[in-house]
Amino acid sequence: VEVIRNATVVRSAIAASAVPASWFAMLIALPAVLLAAGWEAWQVGLAMLPSAVVALFVPQVAGPMLIRIGPGRALAVAGLVASGSLLVATAGAHWASAPILVVAIVLVTFAFGLGQPALSAVVGDAVSPEVRGVALGVATLLFLIGGSVGSAVVAGLGGPLGLPAALLVLAVLPLLGLLVLAPTLRSARA
Repeated sequence: VEVIRNATVVRSAIAASAVPASWFAMLIALPAVLLAAGWEAWQVGLAMLPSAVVALFVPQVAGPMLIRIGPGRALAVAGLVASGSLLVATAGAHWASAPILVVAIVLVTFAFGLGQPALSAVVGDAVSPEVRGVALGVATLLFLIGGSVGSAVVAGLGGPLGLPAALLVLAVLPLLGLLVLAPTLRSARA
């Protein structure tokens, strides 16, 4: 009960869930767009390789960033980058442009690599050690539910509206997460 009544835990987990929603949406959309443009599966895999390389280096940036700006603000940065990456992906899907889509997935990979440790740090700091494990479990559950939402929205809206429109709709989600997170950020400044 202490965990679900903790506003910082709940707000942070809800805000953070938009990051994997963005990431999983792109893991569906990028291959779908490129395959529809006539790419082979191995070419799509190669196009996604830069994001895997970036993922190797994100921890070297995320750790110092968490220390420098704090985990709450780092979570906000992850949300902004996730939303921006979806806007880039919208353009890439509209023009079926592999370079633009690659930039988008690299950006969202950075957001994911920053958002997950930022969420863990915010939640870990917000609760007592006795319930930290439960709080981190609940926060991680909500974080990963976001991934399900992202892939469901792309799959559900991509057919009737097209992938660019589905990605554009999803770009709003991290911004809504920032609205939810705003009171936590304000209280951290005070």
